[in-house]
Amino acid sequence: MGNDRLRGDRGSMVDEIQVGAGPPAEEDKLMTKQIVAFFASSFLCVALTIPACAEEKSGVIAAVDRDRSLLIFADGTAYRLPGSFDYDAVSPGMEAHVIVEPAEVARG
Repeated sequence: MGNDRLRGDRGSMVDEIQVGAGPPAEEDKLMTKQIVAFFASSFLCVALTIPACAEEKSGVIAAVDRDRSLLIFADGTAYRLPGSFDYDAVSPGMEAHVIVEPAEVARG
Protein backbone atom coordinates (compact mmCIF):
# COMPACT_ATOMS: atom_id res chain seq x y z
CA MET A 1 0.00 0.00 0.00
CA GLY A 2 2.93 2.31 0.69
CA ASN A 3 2.14 5.75 -0.78
CA ASP A 4 -1.41 4.89 -1.87
CA ARG A 5 -3.96 7.58 -1.14
CA LEU A 6 -7.73 7.41 -1.03
CA ARG A 7 -10.05 10.07 -2.38
CA GLY A 8 -12.68 11.41 0.05
CA ASP A 9 -16.22 12.45 -0.82
CA ARG A 10 -15.13 15.94 -1.93
CA GLY A 11 -12.19 14.79 -3.97
CA SER A 12 -9.52 15.73 -1.41
CA MET A 13 -6.58 13.46 -0.76
CA VAL A 14 -6.82 11.43 2.47
CA ASP A 15 -3.94 9.54 4.05
CA GLU A 16 -4.17 5.76 4.28
CA ILE A 17 -6.03 4.45 7.32
CA GLN A 18 -3.87 2.20 9.47
CA VAL A 19 -5.65 -0.45 11.50
CA GLY A 20 -4.35 -1.03 15.02
CA ALA A 21 -2.14 2.05 15.08
CA GLY A 22 -2.25 4.56 17.90
CA PRO A 23 -3.70 4.41 21.40
CA PRO A 24 -6.89 2.41 22.03
CA ALA A 25 -10.16 4.26 21.64
CA GLU A 26 -12.29 5.10 24.67
CA GLU A 27 -14.77 2.38 23.68
CA ASP A 28 -11.97 -0.21 23.77
CA LYS A 29 -10.92 0.91 27.25
CA LEU A 30 -14.52 0.76 28.46
CA MET A 31 -14.99 -2.74 27.02
CA THR A 32 -11.78 -3.93 28.69
CA LYS A 33 -12.96 -2.58 32.05
CA GLN A 34 -16.33 -4.30 31.59
CA ILE A 35 -14.68 -7.63 30.78
CA VAL A 36 -12.42 -7.39 33.84
CA ALA A 37 -15.41 -6.46 36.02
CA PHE A 38 -17.37 -9.44 34.63
CA PHE A 39 -14.61 -11.93 35.45
CA ALA A 40 -14.04 -10.42 38.90
CA SER A 41 -17.73 -10.65 39.76
CA SER A 42 -17.90 -14.21 38.41
CA PHE A 43 -14.97 -15.20 40.63
CA LEU A 44 -16.62 -13.63 43.67
CA CYS A 45 -19.93 -15.38 43.00
CA VAL A 46 -18.20 -18.75 42.86
CA ALA A 47 -16.09 -17.98 45.93
CA LEU A 48 -19.16 -17.01 47.94
CA THR A 49 -20.87 -20.33 47.25
CA ILE A 50 -18.11 -22.24 49.05
CA PRO A 51 -18.91 -22.52 52.75
CA ALA A 52 -16.75 -20.04 54.62
CA CYS A 53 -16.68 -22.20 57.73
CA ALA A 54 -16.07 -25.54 56.04
CA GLU A 55 -13.98 -27.91 58.08
CA GLU A 56 -11.35 -30.23 56.63
CA LYS A 57 -10.12 -33.39 58.28
CA SER A 58 -7.61 -36.01 57.26
CA GLY A 59 -6.83 -39.12 59.18
CA VAL A 60 -7.36 -42.81 59.70
CA ILE A 61 -10.90 -44.15 59.93
CA ALA A 62 -11.45 -45.93 63.26
CA ALA A 63 -15.05 -47.03 62.67
CA VAL A 64 -18.05 -46.70 60.41
CA ASP A 65 -21.33 -46.68 62.35
CA ARG A 66 -24.08 -47.58 59.86
CA ASP A 67 -26.85 -47.39 62.48
CA ARG A 68 -26.11 -43.76 63.39
CA SER A 69 -24.67 -42.81 59.94
CA LEU A 70 -21.29 -41.77 61.38
CA LEU A 71 -17.73 -41.87 60.11
CA ILE A 72 -15.43 -41.96 63.16
CA PHE A 73 -11.74 -41.07 62.93
CA ALA A 74 -8.99 -42.51 65.15
CA ASP A 75 -8.85 -39.25 67.17
CA GLY A 76 -12.54 -39.65 68.09
CA THR A 77 -13.92 -37.04 65.70
CA ALA A 78 -17.17 -38.21 64.13
CA TYR A 79 -18.84 -36.97 60.96
CA ARG A 80 -22.46 -37.52 59.97
CA LEU A 81 -22.81 -39.31 56.61
CA PRO A 82 -25.51 -38.57 54.03
CA GLY A 83 -28.31 -41.08 53.52
CA SER A 84 -27.04 -42.03 50.07
CA PHE A 85 -23.52 -42.81 51.32
CA ASP A 86 -21.86 -45.98 49.97
CA TYR A 87 -20.66 -47.69 53.15
CA ASP A 88 -18.77 -50.33 51.15
CA ALA A 89 -16.41 -47.61 49.90
CA VAL A 90 -14.81 -47.09 53.33
CA SER A 91 -13.55 -49.33 56.09
CA PRO A 92 -11.63 -48.99 59.36
CA GLY A 93 -7.91 -48.44 58.86
CA MET A 94 -8.30 -46.45 55.63
CA GLU A 95 -6.86 -42.96 55.19
CA ALA A 96 -9.62 -40.44 54.48
CA HIS A 97 -9.97 -36.74 53.81
CA VAL A 98 -13.33 -35.05 54.37
CA ILE A 99 -14.56 -31.49 53.81
CA VAL A 100 -17.79 -30.76 55.67
CA GLU A 101 -19.94 -27.90 56.87
CA PRO A 102 -19.88 -27.45 60.65
CA ALA A 103 -23.46 -28.73 60.98
CA GLU A 104 -22.33 -32.14 59.73
CA VAL A 105 -19.81 -32.62 62.54
CA ALA A 106 -21.28 -34.88 65.22
CA ARG A 107 -20.42 -33.35 68.59
CA GLY A 108 -20.63 -35.36 71.78
